[in-house]
Amino acid sequence: MSPRTMYRRIREEATWRRPRLIAKGDPDQDTTCTDIRARIAALPTGSVVLAEDETHLDLLARIRACWQPIGQRYHVLTPGSNKRRTLHGAVNLVTGAWHYHVSVKNVSVVFCYFLEQLLTAYPDAPVIAVLCDNGTTHHSGITQHWPEAHPRPQVIEGAKYSPQDNPVERTWAVLNNASPTPHQQPWPTESAKPIPFFATTHPTRCSPPPPPGPHPGYPTITDKTSSPNKEGN
Repeated sequence: MSPRTMYRRIREEATWRRPRLIAKGDPDQDTTCTDIRARIAALPTGSVVLAEDETHLDLLARIRACWQPIGQRYHVLTPGSNKRRTLHGAVNLVTGAWHYHVSVKNVSVVFCYFLEQLLTAYPDAPVIAVLCDNGTTHHSGITQHWPEAHPRPQVIEGAKYSPQDNPVERTWAVLNNASPTPHQQPWPTESAKPIPFFATTHPTRCSPPPPPGPHPGYPTITDKTSSPNKEGN
């Protein structure tokens, strides 16, 4: 059998594409979701329920397949050293209002600052329930002590390894697909990426960009953030 015939036969039964990563799931997912529904149903009238998640933004351009002229190959300059920013996002499960915050690193103190931003957005809500995953910043020592001075937020962790349960994950997927293709110019700065994206996708429901964090009274967050052990994670 000639190579061409082999290629044609393979193309009849298969296609060349990347595999898809899937989470392994939580064997106790049904029990966890039942508990979450019970906690949400028990909230007082006027409470707000939001889904929250984090993602990372890289200055280094994402390289993926694209059409290129035969005999040519696009070249994409690298920034020398990559710079990463963490993006916290939360969506109101009733109104669809979107809230976000860009920070240097994903540490507990920044998560608490984002919770305070949500408190400011809903000053009249008796309780603000925040549904999130099982990340260490969501149950660290700093996060567990923060509600002592702020009783209104309730952080509710969902099932383990179940990103499909969080609607914010779909927003991250659209955001990543909005990245420039390899032959286009990369984002000028890693923190500039979400601002025009959210202004376009959520023009009437997106909260205004928050002031530079962290909130006064918290340790300064820099590129040389202290280790997770010192953060209480």
